[in-house]
Amino acid sequence: MTLTHRWRAIDREAIHLRVWDAECVAYDELSGNTHLLSSFAGEALAQLCREPAPRCAALLALDVAAQLALERDASLDQALAACLDEFERLGLAKRSAD
Repeated sequence: MTLTHRWRAIDREAIHLRVWDAECVAYDELSGNTHLLSSFAGEALAQLCREPAPRCAALLALDVAAQLALERDASLDQALAACLDEFERLGLAKRSAD
């Protein structure tokens, strides 16, 4: 699966992340929802929240892989694509028009 879209956090100041071992909790101030994420998903969301500009998903995959000491391959790309789709469904991130 290719990662062709650019993504951004809906409101990077309103998402608060806490990481413990292999889990991450994301609290969304805007909705009041708390989400339990894997460390992989947590890192992907953290990367989106660090940048004010939309992030190219392919470069995001490289950054997540590097941070977690993983090899970037098709399975990592698929996992990231699934995370990004889930973030969009949860209202945490969205695809950018540019």
